[in-house]
Order: sequence, then structure tokens, then C-alpha cells
Amino acid sequence: MVRFDVDRSAFTTTVEIAGWDRVWALTTGETRPLADVTAAAVVNRSDAPFMWRAPGTGLPGVIMAGTFRRHGRKELWHFRKAERLLRVEFSAADRWDAWLLEVADPDAAVASLSAAPCFDR
Repeated sequence: MVRFDVDRSAFTTTVEIAGWDRVWALTTGETRPLADVTAAAVVNRSDAPFMWRAPGTGLPGVIMAGTFRRHGRKELWHFRKAERLLRVEFSAADRWDAWLLEVADPDAAVASLSAAPCFDR
């Protein structure tokens, strides 16, 4: 299970991975400052680029969870069967350059990020 949250009072966005999904993703998640967010969008699962999984779990059509890498970029992916995913891009590469997540309502997540006080893009 993945929980995505935007905390306007602390100016942060958080992804938390819980339960067995922590095992599949080999991470518990991350918290980033909203100022690092450069873009947030809803993307189709078929638009996800090919990337090498390392470390994590990659069973196409079942679960894609963990760190995925390509051309010097690292992204946190966590999705199962959803066709519409939340993609969040960051300006400063901390642990990951981007998140690609299955959330309950990706449109609401993008709206929540766009309404944040320091998100002026």
C-alpha cells in the first residue's frame, strides 16, 4: 500500500510505502520539500519508459516497485494494475529524480500539489 501526502504547513510532499509493499520496493518511502517539485502530472502506464530495476521488484502486469534507473536517472516506482499513474518530477536529485506511483485518485494528487503555496510552475 502506498500513501501520498502533501503537507502545506510543512511545505513537504511524502510517499510512504507500507506492509508487504516495503519488501517488494525495498524502501519505506521519502519526504521531499515542495520547492523541489518541478512537475506533477497524470500519465498512462504505457507511457512509463523502459528502465532497469535495481533494487526492487519487477513483474510486468503484477507489480513494479522499487528503484528504477536509466541514463543516470533514478526513479521510485510503485504500481500494480492501475492504468493512470501519478508522476512527480524533482529539480534536485536527492534519493530519486522522480516518483511514478499508483494512488487512489491521481487527478486529486496533482491538484493538491498544484495548490501548494510554493508550487508556482
